[in-house]
Parts: sequence; structure tokens; C-alpha cells
Amino acid sequence: MSNYDKNKKLVIMKKNLTEGNIYDRNDILNNKLDGYIFEDEKLINSKYILVIKSKTPECLRLTIYPIANDRITKIIIKEEDISKAQIDALVDILKDFNILHTSGLTSRGNKLIFECYLDYYEIFETNKCITTKSKIPLDKLKKLIKNIKIEEISL
Repeated sequence: MSNYDKNKKLVIMKKNLTEGNIYDRNDILNNKLDGYIFEDEKLINSKYILVIKSKTPECLRLTIYPIANDRITKIIIKEEDISKAQIDALVDILKDFNILHTSGLTSRGNKLIFECYLDYYEIFETNKCITTKSKIPLDKLKKLIKNIKIEEISL
């Protein structure tokens, strides 16, 4: 989440690399950004819009995606040590899902951070560790990477 300082001059993003919000397309029709949105046919025709905010010391970047559903899934990974084998296994799991946005693998201090926004998928825990195109196997991901968080973002 973001916070404003007392003078409302500085936006500070805590912990995560990005922050995502979903908006109903009709709710932003009269927004000043609408001129940019009308340049893209997919954005014009989408019912919902995902806005991902990322902040660096130099800039604030908004990335806007057309989406069909009013909720999505976000995966956040923060690890001190991650091997190539773990990365390859993560890619193998995520390749079956529709990835909307990813931060890429980024370092912050001694931690490697990865954030990924997906179409909404049911999160489930099972001993069978079976991946389907509609469900994310939380236990399989937790066995692979210990510091993982999966959350739902909704309208």
C-alpha cells in the first residue's frame, strides 16, 4: 500500500515493488487519462482496467491493462537466495497461466523480489500438487519457494 506524508508531497510504496488496482472502465470515462485510453481499442472495449503503479526515486509509472474480470491474482516472492533451478521450476508452473504483468526478478538489498499479476485463479492447497489452468497449487509453490504470498485483488 502507499502512504502520503503529512504534506502530501511524497508517495511512499511500502515493501512491494508494485501496487495494483482494478477499476470499472465506466468509472474512468471522464478522467484526464481517457484520451490515452481511447488510443487503444482493447482498453476502449474492456469492462475493467488493471492499473499497476511502480515507483522509483526518479518517477512514478502507471501501466494500464484491459481485463475481463473484476478480480486478479498477484504472486509476490521475496527470497534471499534463489537458485536457477527454483526459477526454472517457477517458470514451469506459471507458464500455464495468463500472466498480465510481471516485475521481472529484481534485487532490493539482499533480497530477490518477483511480482506477478495473473488473470484470477482459484488458490488451493492439495497434497497432489496438480496444476490446472483454473487453479494455482499453493502447496507446490510453497515447497519451491518459502517466502511467497498469493493474494486476490478485486474491484
